[in-house]
Amino acid sequence: TILAYNDENYNYKPLPFKFERDSSATVINKDGLIETVGSGQPRIDYKDDSKGALLLEPSRSNLFQRSEDFTQGWTEARIETPYIADVVSPNGTLNAYTLEMSSGETSGGGIYNVGTSISGDNSFSVFAKKGNADYLVLGDTGLDSSRNAVYFNLSNGTIGTEYQNAVGEMKYFGNGWYRCTMKYSLTSNANKFIYLTNKNGETTNSVVGGDFIYIYGAQLEEGSYPTSYIPTQGSIVTRNQDVCNNGGVGVPI
Repeated sequence: TILAYNDENYNYKPLPFKFERDSSATVINKDGLIETVGSGQPRIDYKDDSKGALLLEPSRSNLFQRSEDFTQGWTEARIETPYIADVVSPNGTLNAYTLEMSSGETSGGGIYNVGTSISGDNSFSVFAKKGNADYLVLGDTGLDSSRNAVYFNLSNGTIGTEYQNAVGEMKYFGNGWYRCTMKYSLTSNANKFIYLTNKNGETTNSVVGGDFIYIYGAQLEEGSYPTSYIPTQGSIVTRNQDVCNNGGVGVPI
């Protein structure tokens, strides 16, 4: 018998179906925080349903090898070395990072991941929270109008400029955090950018030294929509497919 949280008091009760998943995975728990559950355990997700709903997803891999430590595997551009912020991240701990512009800089800056290969439909996401700068920018190969890039307004949770075939998506996670996703179609082994700015659609003359935002949990996956967060700590990690029999529901394709 498989046990899972499935009542309003967050108690364990038997679930009347057969479930399999040969890896750990994350879920949004009843407190609104990202929680990791073990291999073979179903996930009752509270992100979009206050009573909880069974989360079933296809297999996906996070191609970023360091999803939470932005001092390794990422290259800095016009910013201070990223540092741990004194704010609670979406998993409930003090492990978010600050991206802060260096003194004297006036053009947007941030970090980029060098040469991560993708193909076809892709979803590039990161959790972000406003500091004293207004915009997060995600981009592939660059941030100008000839590249796939999206500007995200962290002040009001709206999508700004979208370049080429990129489409932005923002989902609120509480405590000022948004999961910002750039969905796009491209085969690329070029750099993936996480930048900050104060101007929609522009990075030139857009900031001053000391402007900053908070980030947590970067993910790059091959697929047309983002799936649950997959933490990595030095290598690509795959979350295997959820398989549910006799549950009356299917796994999305």
